[in-house]
Amino acid sequence: RRVAADAPARGAGGHAPDDRLDDAEAARLALLMSFATPLPHALAASLPLLLLPPNRVRVRNPVQALQVMLTLQFTQADTARRLVALAALLPAGELRQSFQVFMHTLLARRLAAGAGFDASSSRRALLQAWGDALVMRRWQRLALRLSAADCDGLVQRAARGGLLTGGVHWIDAAAAVDGWALNVGGRQVGAPALARAGLDAATVGPQRGAAPITDASPSMRPAAQDAASAHRSTLAAAALEVARSVCARSSGSQ
Repeated sequence: RRVAADAPARGAGGHAPDDRLDDAEAARLALLMSFATPLPHALAASLPLLLLPPNRVRVRNPVQALQVMLTLQFTQADTARRLVALAALLPAGELRQSFQVFMHTLLARRLAAGAGFDASSSRRALLQAWGDALVMRRWQRLALRLSAADCDGLVQRAARGGLLTGGVHWIDAAAAVDGWALNVGGRQVGAPALARAGLDAATVGPQRGAAPITDASPSMRPAAQDAASAHRSTLAAAALEVARSVCARSSGSQ
């Protein structure tokens, strides 16, 4: 919500008054939020990778998981072997060609940043490359030839082939939200409150680190679902605005 609210308040050059987020900060926050928020495949594919997921963050949109996985290939010494192995996971033809064109474009931007980088500097250079309009166009050409299920399957096959790196692990969709208690708004609910919501403890499952609601509290389920739906709509609009503005600025600088 703050991302969307701050956008009109920023002045020329993307700077914000007082303690408001500037453009770069708002873009990173929107992307960080998008990792944990289910988005339409095409929208998730339109977002530039302005930051890598922090430790233990579960990326819920398969196309973003693929985006992270492919980017991290360039942090390894055996990048060439990895690219060949990843290409072999794709069917021959236009899809594999789109993959190769995209990866070579990202590699060119990484090499243009210079050699002799440590791991941290290399990651920063790769993230900066995602601000390049050509990188984004070629990424979208690849990503939109795939469905969300295709992206998930590709990451899973890469995991089986030992091609994940940087502490990345593949987990299935159910495990990705284990303990989130999404059906009760992420809150810990006592047995009487569960009964009022038409749920039982087996349905909700364990809720790690959740804020408690007393048994006397009214059910939060309908309100939580409405709030989550509104939040997803706000986030989707803000994230799309961020992606468009980043790509537009990149295009203007070419």
